[in-house]
Amino acid sequence: MPFGEFYEDYSAVWVNRFITAPLPYGVNALVPPTEIGIQLRGAVQWGEPGQNFDYTTWMGNGATFSNCPPGAQQSCILPGDELNSQTNLAYQSNGRGYGARFRFYPLPYSSELGYLELGASTYNSQYFNHFWMHAWGVDFVYFVKNLQARGEYLEMYRELPVGLGHDHEEGWWIEFGYFLNGISLPMASDEVNYMFQKLEPIVRFSGVNQPAVLFSQTPYASFGVPAYSFGFNGSPSLFAPYSREVAIGLDFWIAPSVVWQTELDFELPGKGGLYYAYPGVAPNKGVPVGPTPNDKAFLTQFAIGF
Repeated sequence: MPFGEFYEDYSAVWVNRFITAPLPYGVNALVPPTEIGIQLRGAVQWGEPGQNFDYTTWMGNGATFSNCPPGAQQSCILPGDELNSQTNLAYQSNGRGYGARFRFYPLPYSSELGYLELGASTYNSQYFNHFWMHAWGVDFVYFVKNLQARGEYLEMYRELPVGLGHDHEEGWWIEFGYFLNGISLPMASDEVNYMFQKLEPIVRFSGVNQPAVLFSQTPYASFGVPAYSFGFNGSPSLFAPYSREVAIGLDFWIAPSVVWQTELDFELPGKGGLYYAYPGVAPNKGVPVGPTPNDKAFLTQFAIGF
């Protein structure tokens, strides 16, 4: 999906500086990760070399949500339901998804100010016959010498059946990294400096605000016992309605697309929001979330790009 900075340009394991995704694109993403459809792309140079404008427009098979399989009744739609992966063709909406992304590059290659990319995205989709979801976002990328910075803000609004209000979710992430290849340690040997200069320390802050999440889709779904899926590398607090995460990392670049990554995550969710259960499970009017775990996680990964 060419929405925003992360999915298309930054999610590959040897491109993403971190092992995990930022919260708006993590376990409870605000926008579908993939669609099956068609795209139209183009670009124009409006000034000096490097001063460009490009666009991407697309139409796809639309958003679906994991709580509403084919043939389900409207009552299955609840606030906080997770998006399906669009590669699952059994869960198809009866509408289509439409989107566009525009990027503007104000600095020429010759500029000493570095590289700057400014982007804006929009996505609109029908789901479950006639309900609509709308999303929009803005993002930036900035490189200057050894510094890299990226960030994004996005919102998603989803229509719900009468009596459930609406889903209005927002998310953001910003990260900074600095290559140490221009720095030498005093009184260190050439071998030590050679290894030191392959390092890139990084830091990222991300968050999501949403009114509710489905309790049945959290790691505590099995009667209060964590029920993680294989390969899950997050923590229970990622499923809180007001998730917050500070991630600190250190990457060792063996080659431009070969990297050994380490990451330390601090989950700092805020209070508020509701847990909903599946239809037919207790009075389904939402239960206050209350205190959430402030978890920590340490991850390491070796990635090779092709």
